[in-house]
Amino acid sequence: IVDAARKAMIVTVPGAWVAECFKRDMRIQPRVIGHGIDLDAWTPAENKGYVLFNKNRNDDVCDPTPAWELAKRGALTIATFLPYGEHAPATMTVIGSQPHARMKELIRHADVYLATTRETFGIGTLEALASGVPVLGYDWGGTAELIQHEVNGYLVQPGDIDGLLAGLDWLHNHPETRQ
Repeated sequence: IVDAARKAMIVTVPGAWVAECFKRDMRIQPRVIGHGIDLDAWTPAENKGYVLFNKNRNDDVCDPTPAWELAKRGALTIATFLPYGEHAPATMTVIGSQPHARMKELIRHADVYLATTRETFGIGTLEALASGVPVLGYDWGGTAELIQHEVNGYLVQPGDIDGLLAGLDWLHNHPETRQ
C-alpha cells in the first residue's frame, strides 16, 4: 500500500482522520472524499425505542462493551454481538450478523445509533442520519467529522460510559435531533 500510495498521482482517503496518517507518516497530502450512500434508500421510519450497535465483528476496534454497558444500565439495546464471555442483560437483544435488508430496517427504526467504534468514515452513521436517527458516540475518528455535538447527535470522550448515558438522556429530551 505504501509503495502504491507513493507512486500515485493522487491519493484519496475517506476522512480527515485517515488523511492525518498519510500526512504524518508518508508526507503525502491526500484528498479527502467521504463515502456516500443513496439518500433515497434511507428514509425515516417509526421510532421503536432502542439503541442500535451494529458492527460486524467483536475485536479491539469493534468493541461492543459500550452497548453492553448501556444495556446493563437499563437502556433498551440491540447489538450484533456481546463482549466475549459476557451475558446479555435483560434490556439487550443480541441478533448476530444480519442480511442488509434486515439491518437497514433496524437502523431506520432505531431511537439512537451507537457509534463508539473508531471509524475511518462511518457508513452506518450516514445511514442513521439519513434515516433521521440521531447518533450517540465517541468523539474520535470519522464520527467526530460527521456528528455535530448537540445538533445531530451527542459525542463524549472515548471510554466515557457515564457520558454516553447522559448523552442518551439528552437525546431523549431533544427530539429536534431526529431530522
